[in-house]
Amino acid sequence: MATKSELEAREAECTTVDELVDLAKQALSKPADKEYAKELLQKAEMQCQMPLDYIKVADVAALELKDEALARELYEQAEDMLFEVPEYTAYAHSLARALNDKEKAREFLEKAAEEASQVTDFMAISKVAKEDLGDEALAQSLLAKVEEKAKTYDDLKALAQTLATSGDVESAKAFFQKAARFCDDPAASVQYARDVIELFGDKDWARKILEDAEADCQFTKQFVALATGYKELFDDEEKVHELMDQAAEYCMTGEEHIDLAEGYWRLLGDKEKAAESYRQALSEITDKDTLLELANKAANELGDTELAKAIYAKAEQRMSSASELGRLAKSVVSDLKDKDYAAEIYDRAAENLTAPNDLMNLAGEIIQQLADKARATAVYRKAFDKASDFKQLLKLLDEVTSNLQDKAFAKEILEKAESLSQASPDLVDVAKKVLEAVGDKEFAARILEAAEESVTTLGELRSVTETVKAHFGDHAEWLARIEEKLTKREANQAKYNTFQARENQAHTVLDYLRLADAVMSELDDKFYARKLLTTAEQRYAEEGYDFNLGRELIRAIDRHLGDKAWTQRLLDEAAARCQTFVCIHDVGQAAVADLSDKALGASLARAYYEDWEKRLDNADIKRPYDYIKLARVVGKELKDSAWSSRLIDKAAALGGDHLALGEMGIAAFQIGDTGKAGELFDRALGQCQSPGAVIQLALLLKGNGIPIETFRELYAKARDRWTEADQRLAWVEGIVEVFRDEEWAAKEYEALAADFASGPEAARFQASCQSHLHLGLW
Repeated sequence: MATKSELEAREAECTTVDELVDLAKQALSKPADKEYAKELLQKAEMQCQMPLDYIKVADVAALELKDEALARELYEQAEDMLFEVPEYTAYAHSLARALNDKEKAREFLEKAAEEASQVTDFMAISKVAKEDLGDEALAQSLLAKVEEKAKTYDDLKALAQTLATSGDVESAKAFFQKAARFCDDPAASVQYARDVIELFGDKDWARKILEDAEADCQFTKQFVALATGYKELFDDEEKVHELMDQAAEYCMTGEEHIDLAEGYWRLLGDKEKAAESYRQALSEITDKDTLLELANKAANELGDTELAKAIYAKAEQRMSSASELGRLAKSVVSDLKDKDYAAEIYDRAAENLTAPNDLMNLAGEIIQQLADKARATAVYRKAFDKASDFKQLLKLLDEVTSNLQDKAFAKEILEKAESLSQASPDLVDVAKKVLEAVGDKEFAARILEAAEESVTTLGELRSVTETVKAHFGDHAEWLARIEEKLTKREANQAKYNTFQARENQAHTVLDYLRLADAVMSELDDKFYARKLLTTAEQRYAEEGYDFNLGRELIRAIDRHLGDKAWTQRLLDEAAARCQTFVCIHDVGQAAVADLSDKALGASLARAYYEDWEKRLDNADIKRPYDYIKLARVVGKELKDSAWSSRLIDKAAALGGDHLALGEMGIAAFQIGDTGKAGELFDRALGQCQSPGAVIQLALLLKGNGIPIETFRELYAKARDRWTEADQRLAWVEGIVEVFRDEEWAAKEYEALAADFASGPEAARFQASCQSHLHLGLW
């Protein structure tokens, strides 16, 4: 033993209860120094904070120091702090063992049992009851609670393992026999048998488990699972063959044939039977992942390349994406080492794919798996043709540059990317890619100049300037120009900031239009104005394409940018949305009146009206008024008398009442065709069935600016059409109403006087004269 001086030197290093207790134990070794040991235990007591700390010290005090008084003092301190089940259990165990105070130990053990809920707690309490108190009944009652808590197979296995480890093998077996209820299929029974051997080494019990499970086998998978158990646990070849024969008898579906094949190969090493089972499964299996897995096994485990090819062919029929087909071809190369077959798969994939990203992924796989640049180039070309997005093209450029090192192709991609660039930052990116990928400074310079012209912010202008300086430092004139622009923009940055703040507050089409007007007025910055007008167009769409707003937008674009293509697109789109003549007339009128390029405006309006005429011609129901309205617009706004005349003829062919025919005559008169107008007016007069209709016709002509002599002559023609006195009187009254000509009316009243000489008619006649003849007051 170590000397006291040595122990005292080590005591200075002790900081925990455990360290002091261990030192006290050493002090009690022969020759024992009980006084020093007690001193160490008292110091350990000073370090105690938890019940288990006091119990550790009390154990040594009672069992090794034989100082019952000190031990009881420590137990009392521990007792005051007991709270959790493991603490109660440890206290009872120590009290019974160290002081043989079984009565008090039982009190705290029962308290632990009342509060316990975990299987491990019940196990620990039961062990103390049996080993320390000798109370078999209490131990068994606690084990019964353990069984109640064991809800799963794993619970019972853990319980049995604990009991077996503690030496109670019989109890462990008794508990683990109850686990049989969880074995509801042969695979579970095999695991049960495996655990029986692992825990107890009892092969007879394990074999009995498998024998009992055989009676429940009904499917191929179950027989194979059971055969696996006999193979792994007993190496019983005869039984394995017997069970595999039964598995084959029950085999019906594709999945069962897979199970059977795996059994033949894994358990019996029979490649031929395994391959045959895979072939029979192939007709029913459709899952892509399953097919790839089968092909891999056929190629790598069975060495049957023909079977693997057949499975890969079926898998390919169910694949469409680049990732799937790439995975398939990769497997073909890896498993079969057949690059020609993989190339065929890639070719078929390329034919069916249309998405640029899928095609790029496929081309990358071709490079990686086949190192076939020609084939990959063809796929990249298809991706290039399909790409319509700027970012897609830059991704394609990176792949072509990296995988093909084809500068000519890279330049084509960059040219297309340039055409799709939406703003200055895009163009700067393209220019940098040009310099990096193809080294064409002339091409890059052209793009950078476009980027310079498209700048909308100070940051964008700085980016262009930095790029020009970095790559075109020898272009003195260009550098001077762009530096001047930058200086000017920086000098006006306060204004730009103000406009930016206003832009952030803008919401409606009109907000952005007013802001664009202000930008052009104060900064004359077309590029910023373009950005604002582009946003205005987005709002125009969001607000429902109200053409009143659209017309304001078109005017702003024309006034500030003179962008004919943009204004034409907006007008074309508006015309395409029109479902009424009022709408198409608004669009056509906007084209004629609002565009600064009058020839373009007239051309667009003509196209819209021609399209509208086709709609009228193809309509199921044709109305003369539709042609009349179009004829008058064409004649007035486009000054196309010939076209207007043809439209009038189409209306006339449809006929109509006196007002419709009158409108046709007016349209003809307005284009200067007085002959056609007169014919149509006569036709209109012919449709009048009453003096009131004649008055309506005359007022229509009068209201539309037809010369008075024309409709006066027409009105006069109707004089002798009426035979009834009342009708003739109404016609005379119309002279005053339409022409305000009392002299003419007076003559006609005089001619009618004889027809109203007596009776009620005479009074009516006199009233008409009095109300219509006002002695020149008209």
